[in-house]
Amino acid sequence: MHVTLEKLLPFLPPEQRCEARQIAPFVVAYRPLEHDSARPVDLELLRPDPDARRLCPPGTLNPFLHEPELLATRRGLEEGFSAFVAAGDETSAPMPIREWRDILRLDMLHTSRAVCHYTNGQRVVSEVELAQGRRHLALHHVLEEDILHGMPRRPSIDASKMLNVGIGQDIEAAACRFLEGPETTEVHVVTDDKVGTLSMRRWGSARADHGYRRQLLILTSGTRVGLTELNGDGGSPHSAYAVLNRLGEVLPNVRADTCATCRYFAFSRMSRDMSGASAGYCRDPARPRAHTQWVGFGETPVSVFDRCNRHEYVPDSERARPLG
Repeated sequence: MHVTLEKLLPFLPPEQRCEARQIAPFVVAYRPLEHDSARPVDLELLRPDPDARRLCPPGTLNPFLHEPELLATRRGLEEGFSAFVAAGDETSAPMPIREWRDILRLDMLHTSRAVCHYTNGQRVVSEVELAQGRRHLALHHVLEEDILHGMPRRPSIDASKMLNVGIGQDIEAAACRFLEGPETTEVHVVTDDKVGTLSMRRWGSARADHGYRRQLLILTSGTRVGLTELNGDGGSPHSAYAVLNRLGEVLPNVRADTCATCRYFAFSRMSRDMSGASAGYCRDPARPRAHTQWVGFGETPVSVFDRCNRHEYVPDSERARPLG
């Protein structure tokens, strides 16, 4: 099954859909419509003597309000510089990298001057123009719901995954190489009465009702591919629990062989709402009980994707109702 651009676009934010084009299976290129301006904390860190007090308006009751942000950003940049040094390839940067502030300058370049972004639905590669027709690519530290929304929180770029691209080189192919190996979740399933596994891959992130996020969910079982939606709202018909209980609607004759379809699984109302219907409790009387107070009901906490050898299938219609 070929997943077309039309099926991917609804899971990009509307502002990123302009001029989007598919350059490989599950890889989309698009041009940013707006460039982020530099954050005040970034500009402050470029000073020889960064001081959080300068980030607060005069008369602020707590002049050190931004101190944690300043320190955390600097720590992230120092880690980025260490990663660049450890990678041992100074030719991957478009400028000399001698200290953590150089990582910040490069990060600001990619988050405010990118001419194109490439995404596999989980991570982003940005492209910037350099002198004499050269280009530079950088992979960003970005996963799942942080993706593509004005670019992630800085420091953003992965300083160990950068590349200078010369004139005549295939920049799209280089970006695709950076985006290889997306994260997937392997799920135990029963297909035509045979036990096996199914691969789940999340793609993109878009706003849903009530402040939740929705993602495209790509299901692969052998040679078959199905598409559905994953919603962070625990009461949604596309929550993690609901998707696992309705696999057969997407891939006929396939059912999940996980806690989500087990007789002993149950939610509390809090676990369902707080986890987006992805975590609950095992009520198997033969299973050792958890003794920590935070578990609440004395049951063992489990994910809807977990499985054990005592699994007993039950339709959702026969499931025990929430514990409380």
